Amino acid sequence: MKVVSHRGGRGFGPDNTLGAMEEAFRAGVIAIETDVRATSDGELVISHDPKVNGHHIGRTPFATLRRDNPDRPLLREILDSLAGKVSFNIEIKVAPPEAVGEMLASYGILDDTLVTSFRKDMIEGVKRAFPAAHVGSLRWTLLNENHVLHRMKEAGVEVVALHYKAVNEDTVFILHELGLGVHAWTVNEDSEARRLHALGVDGLITDHYLDMVRLVEELDAAAG
Repeated sequence: MKVVSHRGGRGFGPDNTLGAMEEAFRAGVIAIETDVRATSDGELVISHDPKVNGHHIGRTPFATLRRDNPDRPLLREILDSLAGKVSFNIEIKVAPPEAVGEMLASYGILDDTLVTSFRKDMIEGVKRAFPAAHVGSLRWTLLNENHVLHRMKEAGVEVVALHYKAVNEDTVFILHELGLGVHAWTVNEDSEARRLHALGVDGLITDHYLDMVRLVEELDAAAG
């Protein structure tokens, strides 16, 4: 089961900052989830929330964001430092999907990156522009209607990432039967990690990366 560090190295520094991600890498983190939004002038900025210091990212030029929040990094700044050192799970919040795919491709990491979104148009946009991209659908719950699941598969979705409370034996079985990977977020309790591991979940996103890696290694060893 793959373990991924949530919010750009949460616990290693302020969320979604270059400093936190670099510190996470130095501590042994090898997989990082982070969030991308586009500014009004088309820069791809790392941010989970739509606003930073009162500025709506989509309506604000990056220079203004940088002036008022100097720790707010661009995607390319993250990749300048860490591309090829860690694998990324890039969640597109609101940004041109083709631009995200193009940047990942320019750093040669398209094959080692999972691009996810709650938005169908973002997933399809990346896959349309870059058919080799690995994409995943973020969902709070799993819609069991066959036509929904098959549409995801037809769109090139490889992974469905669910809130951990929505993951059960049935959801794992259904998704695995379709050849889809199952990831769970945000998993911070040992008991939940044990439950998900027993169900055969393929990956988990956590705020406690190092602790979860140790636990998963123990569970893997016990399972033989």
